[in-house]
Amino acid sequence: MNKMKDFKNIADDIMRDIKVNEELKQKTLIKYANKKNISISKLLIPAACFILILGIIDIYHILKLENKENQDEGLTNNIMMNGEHSESIPESFGNNILSTKEEKKWAIGTLDDAKIDFGSSFIIPTYIPQDYKLEQINASGFEEEKASKIVISYFSGDQSFIIIQEKAQIESEFDNYEKVDINGTIGLLKSNASIDMENEDSINTELHWSKNEIQYSIIGLITQEEAIKIAISMK
Repeated sequence: MNKMKDFKNIADDIMRDIKVNEELKQKTLIKYANKKNISISKLLIPAACFILILGIIDIYHILKLENKENQDEGLTNNIMMNGEHSESIPESFGNNILSTKEEKKWAIGTLDDAKIDFGSSFIIPTYIPQDYKLEQINASGFEEEKASKIVISYFSGDQSFIIIQEKAQIESEFDNYEKVDINGTIGLLKSNASIDMENEDSINTELHWSKNEIQYSIIGLITQEEAIKIAISMK
């Protein structure tokens, strides 16, 4: 313990004799200040980096939020625009889609079966010209056994005529047709030149009339009188 005390006294005596001039003081203070600044800088750099990272994260979240808001706004506008356009869709749009369905065709055995497939509007002739026989009955429609059109064919040798019953209004133009009475309904009658080159005496006759939104037609190599008699007998 005495040795340490003696050493301290000796050191104090030595330091007491040392004279520090003003220039040395300034250098010492500057050196100390630089060391202090370096220490502070070492602390400030990590802090600045941390603040910079936080700022980048905040900017990322802000941009992401703005982008989401823009997407939501665009989606809303699209929905509104689609809603506006949907109001302009014509009512017949659905009907046009249904009308593109493939039409079915099938054969029917008897006139009674044809009435079942076509409905109560189907009428059966009770008069058929002599020697003509029922050859075939063909039906068509978008659903089988629910006919919208039936064609009945009659033959006599090389002569024939057909009776058509269809759920449709008459749309053809009937120029130069004669008006006749078919059980209180106006019928349109016309005879054309023969289409049978081997039999010049045959006449191609057409008779059309409409009732209760059903179009009826008799077309073939028969006389006008026969066509009218067939039509009147259809009840």
